[in-house]
Amino acid sequence: MGRLCFAGIWLLSLAAALVCEKEDKRKTAFVMLAAFAAAAVASVLAGFAVLWADMGSLTAAVQWFSEGRTQHSAVAGSIAFVLTMHCLAGRERTERLAPLFLLLLAALRFSEAFCPPAGLGTELEGVPPAFSPLIREDAYGDPCLAVYRPEAAAALLCALTAAVQGRKGKPTLFPIACRLAAWQIFFENLLTSPLMLGFVRTEQILCLLILLAAAFPGTGMRKKPGAWGWIACIAAMGAVHGLLQFAMDKPYLIAEAAAHTDEGFDAAVAAVPVVCHILAALLSVVMGEIAARAGQRNAEGK
Repeated sequence: MGRLCFAGIWLLSLAAALVCEKEDKRKTAFVMLAAFAAAAVASVLAGFAVLWADMGSLTAAVQWFSEGRTQHSAVAGSIAFVLTMHCLAGRERTERLAPLFLLLLAALRFSEAFCPPAGLGTELEGVPPAFSPLIREDAYGDPCLAVYRPEAAAALLCALTAAVQGRKGKPTLFPIACRLAAWQIFFENLLTSPLMLGFVRTEQILCLLILLAAAFPGTGMRKKPGAWGWIACIAAMGAVHGLLQFAMDKPYLIAEAAAHTDEGFDAAVAAVPVVCHILAALLSVVMGEIAARAGQRNAEGK
């Protein structure tokens, strides 16, 4: 069901691209199909490479895939899609189709509803699915956090922003890519089955590399005193994200250091993940804005 949904979304996005591009529809169709193919290959190969490295055996990784399971990297697929479009169609057309790309990403996130446990977060005991739009039952009927919904909402918000900014003639794809990458670092914290390499969430590492690449100073900027400050700031925030992730996974360690009674220990164990998630969300927003502004200033040579 999930693969059929993916295929349908891709065909609809291709049709939408052909409607948006009134001239040279043949080239547009070729570029879109090439971008789809590159995204599919990159997402599967990245996921398989991580699985292979995590299992330490090519045979075990192949057997895992042969059981009908799949593990993909949405970030690697998105990078391949945009780079292919940029190389084949040029920056102007890529910018013009940016809102369509983001709508495609939002639709793909929503389609994770048909591919559990993808897109689902922690189990929420005692919370009925009808209580909140962020709750969804998993394959066993247990209420879980529907992470794919805020992920899709973020892509929709960026699509709207890209459409508005594009009409004003402003570049949209680069700053939006920075914001989405930063926000995804937070969303990965909520998932129960993210793409993992050991204890590291690989999608978070890819997103952090995107932010660092965005802030990397150009040739004319490298000798300026503050040129490397953006890199240091984003790297430091990435390290703080790692500490927050550790605290989310091991709240009892924080509780043991802070609480002196059994009641205080239980309260601290329950409060630490909530506080860390709030801090991680705020940190992701700040990281995205810093990377976007750093990239803009580097491009302007300021």
